[in-house]
Parts: sequence; structure tokens; C-alpha cells
Amino acid sequence: MDSGEQLNRRDFVAASAVAGLCVLGAAGSLSQALGDPATQPASTAVDVGAKSSYDKDGATMKWARSKHFIVMREGGKLYAMSSRCTHKLCVLSNATDHLHCKCHGSDFAYDGTVQDGPADWPLGRFGISVNDQGHVLVDTSVNFDQSQSNDPKSFVPIS
Repeated sequence: MDSGEQLNRRDFVAASAVAGLCVLGAAGSLSQALGDPATQPASTAVDVGAKSSYDKDGATMKWARSKHFIVMREGGKLYAMSSRCTHKLCVLSNATDHLHCKCHGSDFAYDGTVQDGPADWPLGRFGISVNDQGHVLVDTSVNFDQSQSNDPKSFVPIS
């Protein structure tokens, strides 16, 4: 092999890494197909308590910092939305009748729409459901924008 055909160290390391990832990916797919419980994807849903515990309108901020969502009861619906400002991703706080970003002053209505900037976009919503035990589950891997706020998977009706 002449010097023009030799593999340099960087190319060798990159090629080795790609080959290793391919082998690991194939092994992971095989173990999932065979039903290995250690490799099965974990549920992304968070149990946020009994539906009956959401007995009044307003924001529940319990998961705002740890899971990055707010559970909101408003207008006969229970929904989950991002707890991060759409301007610079700061965590929002509850300010009596709206959500407020202490970092740069943006305000959001309880439905997630922007009331005052600098944020330009409304808060995103997450999938929400009730299980057989009557507990509310929030799935942050399922996303909805404001135009999808009437999608049945984006809210739980409150009766």
C-alpha cells in the first residue's frame, strides 16, 4: 500500500466507531425482537396522580423543574404543557392568573398562548390520558401545538 492509500488514524478511529455502532444497533434490535426485558423501551408516561385530585382550575407546578411540564385544569379540560418559556427555555412560574418567565419577562395565558414577549411562540402541549385506576398520565414524547389543542389525546375532559 502506498502513502496515498494508507488509512490515517482519524479515519481508522471513525470507521471503527461506525462499525461498532452498527454491531451494537443490530444486537439491540435482535434483543428487542426476542423480547429481552432489559432492552425494552421504558414508558415515557409520568403518573401525576388521581384525576379526582384536580378539583379546581389552575396550574399544578409540581413537575415544572424535574419533568419540564405543568398540569393545567381550565375550561373543563385537564392538559399538560411545557414549563419552559419558548424564548430562552427558562422555567416558568405561576403568577395568579397566568404563567410568568422571570428570566426575560414573558407572560403566557393558562392555555399557553403568549400574552407578552419577548417570547413569540405558545407553549407546546404533551400527550395526556387516564389509566384504568383513574390516574392521569403525561407523556412528554407526544407533542401537540396550539392548532391541535382539540385533539382528544391532548387533554382529559373534566366532568
